[in-house]
Amino acid sequence: MAGMARYVIPGAAVAVLYRGRLHVRGFGITNVSHPVPVDGQTLFRIGSTTKTFTGTAAVRLVEAGRLNLDAPVLRYLPDFEPPPGARGVTVRQLALLTFYRSPSAPTTYWSRSRTGLRPVRAPTSSAAPTGGSPGSGSAGG
Repeated sequence: MAGMARYVIPGAAVAVLYRGRLHVRGFGITNVSHPVPVDGQTLFRIGSTTKTFTGTAAVRLVEAGRLNLDAPVLRYLPDFEPPPGARGVTVRQLALLTFYRSPSAPTTYWSRSRTGLRPVRAPTSSAAPTGGSPGSGSAGG
């Protein structure tokens, strides 16, 4: 609890699987505005924190020769049903969010610029960019 106070963390939950047995414990409170004790059933919003774990796991799989970043996503997820026009999206494009945006997709797509990737809200009219093939540089690729 001293570490939580030091870093101003109101609450956390920890789960450890050891020798087939799951140990779960909550510490602190859920929120300073709504101080409910944290327990093993408390749900937390994790936001983008999983990107670090996913990226690290992907790099390790690449290094082990078990993942090809330039292979179509469908090689690894054969039951996945991509939107129209996106069957050829590669693992790299998915990881970097540089893929085709279909007309039925959400209204945010990704654009490359000299400073890197940035989210762009698509216009609500039919003028929203939707053309191009995966990774072609158009429609956020």
